[in-house]
This record gives sequence, C-alpha cells and structure tokens, in this order.
Amino acid sequence: MKSILNAIRDTAHVIDLWLPIKIKYDKSPAISVAIFYKGKPLYVRGFGFADPRKKIRADRSEEHTSELQSRF
Repeated sequence: MKSILNAIRDTAHVIDLWLPIKIKYDKSPAISVAIFYKGKPLYVRGFGFADPRKKIRADRSEEHTSELQSRF
C-alpha cells in the first residue's frame, strides 16, 4: 500500500507542475483531475477557470468528484 501511495504522490506532483503549463499552451479554460484507489479519491484538483469571464476557478467540488467516480 505504501508504494501505491508514493506512486500517487509522485504522479500528483507531476500533474501539479505540468497541467498549468499544458492549459496555458492549449488555451484551455480548465481541467479537473482525480486519482482514485479502491473507490476512494486520493487526489482531486481543478486547474484553470471554470468560467474565465467571471474568473471563477475550477474547483474540486464533490459534485465533480462523484461524477468522475461513477464513470469508472
């Protein structure tokens, strides 16, 4: 279990560094990312703006988390 958590931590670090640059490069408004292990969210984060005009940041709301979890 510890090795899985370490892998998720390392992956989350890469995501935190890479996605803001990727969003800017692609001119995408936002993206949400979630990493689940055994049905539990271990990493949930939003990047960019959900509504760029109003400057509303993408978030990690439970609504989005639940929606993502139900897809897998």
